[in-house]
Amino acid sequence: MRKWLFTITLAAISLAVCATVGVAIYKWLKDGDKVACTANGFTFGCSTTLGWILSGIGVMVFVGAVCLWERYRGK
Repeated sequence: MRKWLFTITLAAISLAVCATVGVAIYKWLKDGDKVACTANGFTFGCSTTLGWILSGIGVMVFVGAVCLWERYRGK
């Protein structure tokens, strides 16, 4: 049961990240690379569309590495 739950969770995370990266790529191609800044009581910083794309790709690589580790760790 635990392995199925882990697989479903990783699949849901992967689908969500793929959708987010797809939307970011679309916005990047449509509008160009714009800088968006946030400053409030909880966070401060600036980001670009390309930065979101690269972050999403990094998350997908990490999730893929976790999947491979879980599958081939020799348990």
